[in-house]
Amino acid sequence: MRRLPFILAVGIALVTAAPARAHGPDIVPAPGAAELAGRGWDRIVEGRNDAFDHRCVPLVPGLVQPYSSDGAAVDCVIPAGWRLFIQFGAYAATWEGFTTASEQRREALALNREVRSLRLSARGQTVEIDRHRFAYVTGQRRVWVDGPQTFTAAGHAAIISGLRSGDTVSLDIVAEQFTFTFTLHVR
Repeated sequence: MRRLPFILAVGIALVTAAPARAHGPDIVPAPGAAELAGRGWDRIVEGRNDAFDHRCVPLVPGLVQPYSSDGAAVDCVIPAGWRLFIQFGAYAATWEGFTTASEQRREALALNREVRSLRLSARGQTVEIDRHRFAYVTGQRRVWVDGPQTFTAAGHAAIISGLRSGDTVSLDIVAEQFTFTFTLHVR
């Protein structure tokens, strides 16, 4: 079976986030998830995150992305009131033989169907994000991977607001060929 390419998690902290609520964090579908996830995928496939393994990476001004190439826990400094963007998905690309946008989209969606459950948890709040309202599909993106290439990604994404230092965020992933938990510690 062909390798399931995936990104473990992409986190984005937004400076303009709502203040933390007393009851705990809110986990909601991510507006603009396709573009946010696409930016994270760009960095991954081009290798720009390699130097930041197990740490947070600036994605755009005011935004960070936790990165782990092997699924080990990530420690991130996320200031109070910021939000975290978490996503899990798969891509299909020209370097894998999928040359058109429609071929890439079809394959990325097929790979995503191998995921059986995505359970996102933070401070007592748990949401199954493998639902349609959390789904995203990027447009075809252009990247540099041994020359000009394209890819399309599909997955599920959520935004968590109300995180504070000491919180732990976990994403439990159950797929056809593996079960895995990704963990992020907020500092």
